[in-house]
Amino acid sequence: YDTDRKILGILEEGFLSHDTEIGIDLGIARFLDPKLAIINEDFLINGQHRAVTAFDSLISTPVKVFGRVSLLREARVFHDKINARIKYPDGTMHLLNDVFSIVSRGPGGGQVTARGDSGAVVLDENGVPLGMIIGGNGNFSYAMKFSNVFDANKPFSEYFFKI
Repeated sequence: YDTDRKILGILEEGFLSHDTEIGIDLGIARFLDPKLAIINEDFLINGQHRAVTAFDSLISTPVKVFGRVSLLREARVFHDKINARIKYPDGTMHLLNDVFSIVSRGPGGGQVTARGDSGAVVLDENGVPLGMIIGGNGNFSYAMKFSNVFDANKPFSEYFFKI
């Protein structure tokens, strides 16, 4: 939906896995009218996704995220591989496995996204997509890794980013 509650796209694929081995929350939507896509010159995707690694956590890789609520934010990778309990709007808690966390680049860190930012893409400093925001807890913002769903032999390996 846009801000006027006009439907912009439809769900192509997606699932919330309750399987503790998988633990993925994902939705892939398609614009009904590609002309409605918003181009944000400060937030351009410049390549296909890449994996988030331990090195990203070690060097605190700079990232940016453009949320619906928080708008453009600069952050850094904090944890490259954790399991996070996420509270959903209906009050249920879900364990999501192998996600990464980001924090503010500012002093003291802290969550960089807000309620309503779910689905925002996290890009590295080169504009390469790393993941998608799925929640936060006041200290961290959590993102599902694109490599867990788009890499070869993963559930949605046929999808790619249009550049």
